[in-house]
Amino acid sequence: CEVAMIAIKGDTLEKIDMLSFYIQPYGEFTYDDAAMKYTGITQGDLEGGVTIKEAVNQIIELLGKADLTPKNKGSKPILCAYNSAFDKGFLIQMFTFAGKMKELEKFAYRMIKVRMIVMRNFATFLGMNRK
Repeated sequence: CEVAMIAIKGDTLEKIDMLSFYIQPYGEFTYDDAAMKYTGITQGDLEGGVTIKEAVNQIIELLGKADLTPKNKGSKPILCAYNSAFDKGFLIQMFTFAGKMKELEKFAYRMIKVRMIVMRNFATFLGMNRK
């Protein structure tokens, strides 16, 4: 699996931090050949990735950088995803497997679905171009 996230300031869209990595295979998780062909992710990419616990810790660190300045006090991280139902389920599965679900729940994040064209333009704007 691949994870890519960007933390930004909500009022200026200034990039605070970002992360991007592959996750090593874990648990009973299996990879569908058709999905790997579609995404271009290889077994080598996955084997060279971070462990699930490292991935979860990096996500927690990034979510902790949410822009909670006095102006934005009480704000919640907003996770934008093309397939938000899948991505939310995947996050929950990752955090549950790593035994860190309580940490994810602390953020009381919101997840919204966005169109792929918006995500690509936004990623380009923030300098996070894909290979």
